[in-house]
Amino acid sequence: MKTSLNKQLIVGIAAGGTTLILLKGGDYKWLLLAGFAAILFVFTYVYKK
Repeated sequence: MKTSLNKQLIVGIAAGGTTLILLKGGDYKWLLLAGFAAILFVFTYVYKK
């Protein structure tokens, strides 16, 4: 149950952050999106270990 909740939280943060970047990002939104995705990937990788 706890693992499922944590995954939902990570997915929620990812979706919210992606939406916010796409709406508010301006000229650098794709760069910000790539950086955000990389940070999220590293966070989930470290979190699973």
